[in-house]
Amino acid sequence: MSLASLSAMTIASAAITIVCAALAYALGRTMGNSRGQQALDSARAEADQAKASAQGLQGQVTALSDQLEVLRKQAQDQAHLKDVLQPIQEQLTQLRTDATNADIKRAAADAAITQQIQTLATGNEGLRAETARLAGALAKGQSRGQWGEMQLEKLLESAGLLEEIHFRRQSTAATETGRRRPDIVVLLPGGGEVLVDAKFPFDKYAESLAAEDPGERERLMKEHVAAVLTHCRDLASRDYYAGRVTPQFIVLFLPYESLLSDALTSEPLLLEKAFSHNIVLATPTTMLALLRTIGHGWSQQTLAENARRIQELGKEMLERLAKLAEHIANVGKGLQQSTKAYNDFIGSLDDRVLVTARKMQELGVRADRSLEAPQPIPGQIRSSRALTAADSERETPEDSGQALGQDSDNSDTAV
Repeated sequence: MSLASLSAMTIASAAITIVCAALAYALGRTMGNSRGQQALDSARAEADQAKASAQGLQGQVTALSDQLEVLRKQAQDQAHLKDVLQPIQEQLTQLRTDATNADIKRAAADAAITQQIQTLATGNEGLRAETARLAGALAKGQSRGQWGEMQLEKLLESAGLLEEIHFRRQSTAATETGRRRPDIVVLLPGGGEVLVDAKFPFDKYAESLAAEDPGERERLMKEHVAAVLTHCRDLASRDYYAGRVTPQFIVLFLPYESLLSDALTSEPLLLEKAFSHNIVLATPTTMLALLRTIGHGWSQQTLAENARRIQELGKEMLERLAKLAEHIANVGKGLQQSTKAYNDFIGSLDDRVLVTARKMQELGVRADRSLEAPQPIPGQIRSSRALTAADSERETPEDSGQALGQDSDNSDTAV
């Protein structure tokens, strides 16, 4: 039962009670004052009781209405909250899915990184072994020389220099007289040579790299500097310059930049001390700059030789053009003589032969073909203005060839 129905029943009950009280009051007046008074009091009491009951019911109705309103608002709030929470719930579901996918990808990435780390570890082991073998090979002087020569040949190739044209490799370490040779001889354009030695001290430098104590490393580096200077003095005593046209210095090639840079850190005057023995210390950077400078000189010399050869060919071409012009002039003279002889022949034909032939036709002699007189050749043989020179001003062959090139369009022979 709804609250509206309950409220209507309560009001109806109160109205019936009031009507009963009024009837009892009227009846009491009719039956007498005493009984009427009692009935009236009883009716009043019942009316008061009914009124109180009606007021109580009305309060309950009000309270129930308030509760119903509260419940309605709660229901509305719950529906609104559900609408608000629905997108959040969907986002949480998506986030949960993304987190799961991210965990799967992270696990795969961790596995790939682990595999790469293992591969790098294996590669580092191989590199360490190769480095150890390389260090062992470089510990031998002959191997160091071969390694330095190989690095130097790469630089020569990068600079565009060709073997047996721009540089020579020494096949033996000593000549028949016992005098040692440089490893590489770089030829200079125009004559001259640059002597390069590719053997280098390495033992103390390798030991300094392996040393963990800074003091020990510094001591070994000083010994490396001393080894470099000792090698410079040894090169200076080998008399590489004898019988050569070369600058008075020898290039000591160090195939690692650190061989020189670390040594300069320990001894800043190393370059000056080496040059005091006419030895130039060169790393791949400075060596490549030197070789490219020499290569540029070779390029300029090649251009100069080509220009000289072109000049010689041009002179030869002009001489041949002059001879050709002489032949053309002779042909022109022959054409002029032929034209004159042809025209003389036509004149004799007209004046002496055809006159008699026409008289024979007038006398009745007929032939299958009619006589047609050939036409003389008009015009004269054209001469070249560029090849015609005044007797007082004789042109040189160069000037004649140049003029011939300028007026080649007007030098055609015409009849």
